[in-house]
Amino acid sequence: MRFPRAFLVYLFFSSLGFLILLTNIKVPTSRYLAWRNLILHLYSPALWSARNFALDNLNLPKEVIELLAARRENEVLKKNILEYENKVAAYDALAAENDFLRRVAALAPRPGYAFIAAEVVMRDPAGWSLSCLISKGADAGVKKNSAAIVLKNGRFVLAGKVVEVFDSTSEVMLLTNPLFAVPAVVSDSGAEGLIEHISERALALNYPSFLSAPPGSEVVVGATSRIFPPGILIGRVMDNRGRISVLPEFTRLPSSKMVIIVRK
Repeated sequence: MRFPRAFLVYLFFSSLGFLILLTNIKVPTSRYLAWRNLILHLYSPALWSARNFALDNLNLPKEVIELLAARRENEVLKKNILEYENKVAAYDALAAENDFLRRVAALAPRPGYAFIAAEVVMRDPAGWSLSCLISKGADAGVKKNSAAIVLKNGRFVLAGKVVEVFDSTSEVMLLTNPLFAVPAVVSDSGAEGLIEHISERALALNYPSFLSAPPGSEVVVGATSRIFPPGILIGRVMDNRGRISVLPEFTRLPSSKMVIIVRK
């Protein structure tokens, strides 16, 4: 019994496709993966030719042909949808960044300082409240000991300071780091003190009298600071019994974006 030539050719291509399918078996060796990828690359034209040969020369049922056509169309649509979703994600990210920059630009400029918007790209896994890495560095003009802030209702809130500057990134020591300290003043009374660490969620305002720092009072950066512009919000007094404890405002805000204030 002689088989039609078309059947033999299709059988050859089908067998070839089955052999290549076997190369998808997961074997955790780099040598096997290299050979598998080479074979797939060399025989991909043959698989494409086999499919087209079958459609053009074999009397396939109408349903099979429609199914193959629908599958091909589905692959094209999936690719188009993926490209569209990527464009939408990129647009949303750009719109969010533009909105953030507009809010920064709307604030009254401080003489002698420059603003640099940045994103937080990594937090310290060993100490979430200790430090973070931002997306701007020396290339963007970031300098060591620059103030790192976040925004709240059009107002700057102190988050930390830059302690290391690299080419395209910088490390920020957060306000809740035990090594962080900043001169501060109670807005209502004008009492001056020094903000220091208590815990991940609380700071201590040392030296002022308890009566000068009632609960709820705003605490801002003092005029004696050599690093931070005065008046930036630090937090509010939580308690003044035995020790003046301050709740840092930035821990209550989203911290995925920061503004670096660089002294010119």
